[in-house]
Amino acid sequence: MKGSLALIAAVCGVTAFSAAAEAKAARCELVIDGEGSYSGPCNFALMEHGSFEISAVDKRRNLIGELESIAVWVGASSNNMPNKAFYSYTRKNDVSRNGAELTRQKNKPACWVGQYDKICVY
Repeated sequence: MKGSLALIAAVCGVTAFSAAAEAKAARCELVIDGEGSYSGPCNFALMEHGSFEISAVDKRRNLIGELESIAVWVGASSNNMPNKAFYSYTRKNDVSRNGAELTRQKNKPACWVGQYDKICVY
């Protein structure tokens, strides 16, 4: 019984989280180390504190390489500054994994750039 209740609570929590951020059409320019690059349509969902998630428009395809979605966590870097972030990604049928630290570009505020990665959403 306890296991069933925990499972129900977990499912409800995931459902509540995903319902909070409604995806909107956007254009993405991505370069992800080890995965390749992509420029084209994507889904954009805003989260708390300016953080956001992007995913493929066609759910039958990956966003880029093996990645199903990418989340950019604004202000969650080691120094907790609003122009810094880190990203995480989800591979198809896999759990989330951490990417690298990103810095918001002053001349292109829609772009977050790291040493080997670039995530722009327009």
